Amino acid sequence: MSTEHNTTHLSNDILIVDDEIANLKLLAHFFVQHGYQVRPAEKPQLAIDSAISQPPALILLDVKMPEMDGFEVCRRLKQDERTRDVPIIFISALYEVEDKVRGFEAGGVDFISKPFQEQEVLARVRTHMDLRNMQLHLEELVAKRTAELENEINERKQAEKELAKSEAKYRSLVENSIVGVFTTTINGWFVFVNDAMARMYDFDSPEQMIAQGSLERWSDIKDRERMLAGLQKHGSMANFEAETITHTGRHIHVLFSLKQVGIHLVGMVMDITDRKQMEEGLRQSKEFNKSVLMSLPDHIAVLDRDGNILTVNDSWIKFARENDATSPNGVGPGVNYLEICRKAFYKGDETAMEALDGIHALLDGSSEYFEMEYPCDSPTDKRWFLMTVSPFRGRKGGVIVAHIDITPRKMAEIELRRAYDEIGQLKNQIEAESAYLQQEIKLEHNFEHIVGQSEALKYVLRRVEMVAPQDSTVLILGETGTGKELIARALHQLSPRNKRPLVKVNCAALPGELIESELFGREKGAFTGATTAQVGRFELADKSTLFLDEIGELPLELQAKLLRVLEGGEFERLGSPRTLHSNARIITATNRDLKEEVRKKNFREDLWYRLKIFPITIPPLRDRIEDIPLLADRFVQVFSKKMGKEAENLKITKSSMRALQSYPWPGNVRELQHVIESALITSDKNILKLDLPKTSDGATRILKTFEEMEREYILDVLKATNWKIKGKDSASAIIGLHPNTLHSRMKKLGLKRP
Repeated sequence: MSTEHNTTHLSNDILIVDDEIANLKLLAHFFVQHGYQVRPAEKPQLAIDSAISQPPALILLDVKMPEMDGFEVCRRLKQDERTRDVPIIFISALYEVEDKVRGFEAGGVDFISKPFQEQEVLARVRTHMDLRNMQLHLEELVAKRTAELENEINERKQAEKELAKSEAKYRSLVENSIVGVFTTTINGWFVFVNDAMARMYDFDSPEQMIAQGSLERWSDIKDRERMLAGLQKHGSMANFEAETITHTGRHIHVLFSLKQVGIHLVGMVMDITDRKQMEEGLRQSKEFNKSVLMSLPDHIAVLDRDGNILTVNDSWIKFARENDATSPNGVGPGVNYLEICRKAFYKGDETAMEALDGIHALLDGSSEYFEMEYPCDSPTDKRWFLMTVSPFRGRKGGVIVAHIDITPRKMAEIELRRAYDEIGQLKNQIEAESAYLQQEIKLEHNFEHIVGQSEALKYVLRRVEMVAPQDSTVLILGETGTGKELIARALHQLSPRNKRPLVKVNCAALPGELIESELFGREKGAFTGATTAQVGRFELADKSTLFLDEIGELPLELQAKLLRVLEGGEFERLGSPRTLHSNARIITATNRDLKEEVRKKNFREDLWYRLKIFPITIPPLRDRIEDIPLLADRFVQVFSKKMGKEAENLKITKSSMRALQSYPWPGNVRELQHVIESALITSDKNILKLDLPKTSDGATRILKTFEEMEREYILDVLKATNWKIKGKDSASAIIGLHPNTLHSRMKKLGLKRP
């Protein structure tokens, strides 16, 4: 008997079958990287032909294919002797239990769900390759052992024939036997061992084994004591199993048959290590199948033909506990599930009878599959389940019942229906508002609606026309209310970027801590309260124009970041290390003296130089009084239309117009707009009554700075509105500033409520 084993090993050849080329290439590339030979096949019939002509070590098989599904491909391969034992792993996005059962019934050994994890796929492939190797090895060992046993029988028959003729022939046969033959004393000293036994225990010769004795060969000396006790009681022992140790320290399982003859023990020993390994492999396979069942999240029970529960998985038992079952055993193995359904029906559960009919249909063979959805109000919340019943092909027959929690899907369906209802309600509103908003945008922001004929305004518009087609940065300077945003929109509309919307940020309208995320965006979790990711205005303005109003209010710590974007177009979202790029044209505006702010260290000098490449200064309304009649007339037209009045019948007297042209207008065009709107509201018949704040004489007006006049004007409005900052009839509404901007101006001007 030789100690060498010519063990058959599988190749590392994998056949991958998938009609989606992307998945096929991905899997093929992945397994080639891990040292496997890959045969890709995108069509089922080509895959069958390839597998039969040259059986692979393992097959990865997609379920959903147009010409033939994976289950049929598997069945055909299992019908051919050449591919019957090739392990097949299904790859599928299907999660239903019945699909997995179909796959196992077709002959598959495993399921891998899409989207799959690469390491999971690799681990499962390796496991099944190892199991296949073990299977082949065990089959080889069984065949080899069978052949050896056949040889042994033949040799023993020959030995019996020769026994009568000669003791010499008998000894020769014993010595050449493929099983170990030995004679020992009761104390454990060998008298005789044959060559086979010496080889079995890794000795060079029988004499070497005899010299050492038998006691050291026992792995557990208690096994020897049990054997001697059996001999003493029965006089012989047959098929006694024990673990022993060879001369080289190998542990082998052996099968003894021996008899006491006088003071000696005569017997044979057979190495059954390979058989033990095969049995362990089978045991592990059963444990694996059981662990798969137990690990499934669905609640699964297997019933016999009479409806008795044969087995359940852990999820089934856990669900029973959560739903206040009398005891887990009350719905466990041995209980009749059909009776449970009947009792539930008698208690008023109509779905229980539907389930009962479905199970009966499969048990009597009139149906192959049954499923139904039903609500289940547990003690904690409302849940929905999908019950499926499919045939069980086991020895006892019956069905497999699965209850799958579909609550997330049902809730999503409910939310979707609710969303559709809301969309239907909003659709008409959006359509009705769309035309109006488009008209409003065109009315308020087109270049053609900048009103005025003064030389000061014409000079501004000429500069707009000069720079608009370029990508140069523009700085718009001017007092509050002079129309800086209108000029910015004119620059955008006359530029090649006008097909995309102008993006605006008011740097004074947001707290300092939020301006950065507004400009550059943020990732989810970038700071406390950032529950979602946000796209910044620089990203939105890519290939368009970004208008930064009130740039003088930008915090110093953000000015460096803005300078970086201006110079290279690069920035990062808050909470992200990835650098983004934006091709946005920058237009800025301010009512501050940025040069003075630079001197005061409130504004970066390098940013100031970068912004003032092309400045446009909008003159205050008091410096273009010839435009006041045109503006007043325009505002009369606009507000009379909104108020439903006839503009042709509304008149501004000459004295009122002189008053308008004499007034210093610290709030500029915006203040004039509010004055005209207020006059229209209070108009008596066709005469507009203008209510202008009292002002000092011309000399005083010339001597006061704009900041002084602005402070007086804001203070007067605050007093008139009882310091109401925001809302209807508030100071911010009258002045025409955002409440946050007004707060900022009040802080700069030192205005505090007494």
